[in-house]
Amino acid sequence: FRGLLIGRLTLAWSKAGLVALQRGQISGPHGAIECFEKSWDLEEEHLNPMAWLALERINSFIGNKSRRRICFKLLSLFLA
Repeated sequence: FRGLLIGRLTLAWSKAGLVALQRGQISGPHGAIECFEKSWDLEEEHLNPMAWLALERINSFIGNKSRRRICFKLLSLFLA
C-alpha cells in the first residue's frame, strides 16, 4: 500500500482491514480484526472511530459480545 511508504500507517492498516473483509479473512494473522486493531493511532485520532465502528460491527457479526461492547464504548466516548 502506498500509505506504508509515505508514513500513513494508520490509514494503511484500515485499508488492509477492508481488503481482508472483502477476502473473508475475519480473524487470524492479517485478518480484518488484527488490521483494524493496529489502525488505532493517538496522532491521527480522527481515524480511530472508523476502526472502532468496524470492530464493533465485526464482533457483533461473529457473536463476540464483550469485544463488541468495548468498541461500542470507545466509539460512544468519541462521539459524546
